[in-house]
Amino acid sequence: MNQFTLGMADEAKRELQEQYNERLPYRFDAVPHGTRPGSQRLRGPAVKKHVRCLNTPRSMRANFDRPTTNCTPGEECGCGTTVVVHAEEQARERQRIPFGTTEWAASYGRRSAIEHFNAEIKGNRGVRIERGFTRVYGAVKNQVLVTFALVGANVRLLRDWHICRSIADPWMAVIDDTDDPDWSVAHARFKRRQPRVRAFHEAYYASRGRPLQAA
Repeated sequence: MNQFTLGMADEAKRELQEQYNERLPYRFDAVPHGTRPGSQRLRGPAVKKHVRCLNTPRSMRANFDRPTTNCTPGEECGCGTTVVVHAEEQARERQRIPFGTTEWAASYGRRSAIEHFNAEIKGNRGVRIERGFTRVYGAVKNQVLVTFALVGANVRLLRDWHICRSIADPWMAVIDDTDDPDWSVAHARFKRRQPRVRAFHEAYYASRGRPLQAA
């Protein structure tokens, strides 16, 4: 199957996710292995009747809406097998949610949102939460101060979101405050870009009517 690539269009991502979703019935179910801490027992898709396989007669009693595999009768296949993966075997590649599916994309998107917010509170929006941000001792005191800082960062994020879309500040609308300027209007004003100053060599060749020579 194709892989997700950098800069991939949203429509192409959704189409590829649908392809991965269609493969979900063929996945191996992961269950904990009681006698070996950290190990996983993986059961084939025909064991729990996710698919119908001729080599697993029990799975053929499943509903006809379940996909039927093209396994050759009598030949060994993995549809009805159970394997145990030890804790030290490919632990980094294991995922609770199958890769590429719509559920996986929704879960992975949370990471991007969290990383974005972490970047905001480390140096943007007037907040710089780092070592020494609070100068008190005790977990409770630090939690209270950091909470106020995060609330302020969220307020600025919401305000900037409205400003970028030329919408009135929501806090001004709630309290019916008209004394402060409407920043959505102030930031939406068209500002003429200053013309770029020509370099000396550009002015030199232009004054003599000769084209600019490439280096």
